[in-house]
Amino acid sequence: MKKRTTVIAKTKHLVIRRFRMDDIDNLYLLLSDPDVMRYLEPPFDRDKTVSFLKSAALCAEPLIYAVNDVDGFAGYVIWHLWGGSKDEEDIFELGWVLKREYWHRGYAGELTEFLLREKHRAVVIECTQDQTASKKIAIHSGFRYIGYVDGCDVFRKDGELT
Repeated sequence: MKKRTTVIAKTKHLVIRRFRMDDIDNLYLLLSDPDVMRYLEPPFDRDKTVSFLKSAALCAEPLIYAVNDVDGFAGYVIWHLWGGSKDEEDIFELGWVLKREYWHRGYAGELTEFLLREKHRAVVIECTQDQTASKKIAIHSGFRYIGYVDGCDVFRKDGELT
């Protein structure tokens, strides 16, 4: 039986799709990697990965979406209303967490460029002060630094009104 994949979007090299429960092994490999988690939080064990998958990806309005390339699961993209948003201002948070072997392929920039084409009023990228690669992508993509919030540098780009 073929696995059902709900494709959200396709970029030049990537497919953005809804997560499935059978993504658990790939997600665990990603979130248990100390290099991947270096700037996020301590590496996840399997139970924490299952909980994260259920609460952040398999919910009605996901916070994250799986990202595949031609070789399979590459990681995930963060795309949801930002916690600092107010009802009158739809600010979306954009981010990405990719497997180490997918770093330096331009995928984070490709995801950023693609999602910025969505017609939202504003988009933010949050990163720790040490995440120089994320900061470079934000600045290259036209984001401006707006401050330090809850332990993260926050970059914002305003878009067209929807």
